[in-house]
Amino acid sequence: MDQEPTAGSSPRSSQRWLLVALRWLIVVLTIAGLCWATRSSLIRLGESSLDWDRVRWSGVAVSGAWVCLALSCAGVFWWLVLRELGAKLPAGLALRTFFVSQLGKYVPGKAMVIAIRVALLVPAGVRIPLTVGSVFIETLMWVAVGAIAGLTALALSGISLHEASWLASLAAVGGGLLTLPPVVRIVLMTAGRRLQRGDVELPKFGWRIWLVGWILALAGWCCSALAMRQVLDAIGPAACPFAQFPVCLAAVALAMVIGFVSMVPGGLGVRELVTLPLLATVFPPQQALAATVFFRLVSIGSEILMTIGSSGLIWKRSKTG
Repeated sequence: MDQEPTAGSSPRSSQRWLLVALRWLIVVLTIAGLCWATRSSLIRLGESSLDWDRVRWSGVAVSGAWVCLALSCAGVFWWLVLRELGAKLPAGLALRTFFVSQLGKYVPGKAMVIAIRVALLVPAGVRIPLTVGSVFIETLMWVAVGAIAGLTALALSGISLHEASWLASLAAVGGGLLTLPPVVRIVLMTAGRRLQRGDVELPKFGWRIWLVGWILALAGWCCSALAMRQVLDAIGPAACPFAQFPVCLAAVALAMVIGFVSMVPGGLGVRELVTLPLLATVFPPQQALAATVFFRLVSIGSEILMTIGSSGLIWKRSKTG
């Protein structure tokens, strides 16, 4: 009789160890991918002949603040999607999960972002299919709006970039169609039936949350464009007037969208192939190269700061609570 609890608890103990090992594997892979992306960016920055004495670090800090605001727009939309689908999740936990998962995009394959969010939300009682569905909705909405905003900005700037335009157009059409509320409800209901093998309730996803998503996504992309403009202005030598905002928006949005479609970790190298020629049509080549790489480093730094900051706030609240 004394041995029954031990025998019964052995499988549960093995599962706990497996979960711990999986979480540590996710952490190690994420850190490795992040270090690889940072190292590659620093090497490229060294090739740009950047005059460090000209850099205005206050402007770089403002650029980082714009990136943090853009990330917050995306995080808030994801939290709203989760709530719309039925997950009663505190905003703080949702935002922390979102910021932490952003670091997973530097690991090969797009699955790490989903794995991190699932691992952090399962203990909070959020079902895995719901988490996965919300990730796809948030991501596709962000890609579709970014593609449309980038193409519009490209047209306004009068710059021609045929290959990027074709890929962005496909992303805009595909992401736009897949995030329409009727399509989302059909996809989620079909997936739910296959997982549960029976009738499921029609998921909630209406036009109101769709419109909110468009507004937040557009605001986020504009914040990213302002961050790029601030980087260009901070590193010089040529100033970046606000009239060049469409160029910055096209360079940032199209680069990130095509980088996502490429499936390359963090879009490393792919983003630069889009951003650099766009910026070089307006700014000196060396400044365009330096700004392209510097923006990458600012983005990585901002993602790390948001992860640490949100985790620290939640830890502080848990201790005081």
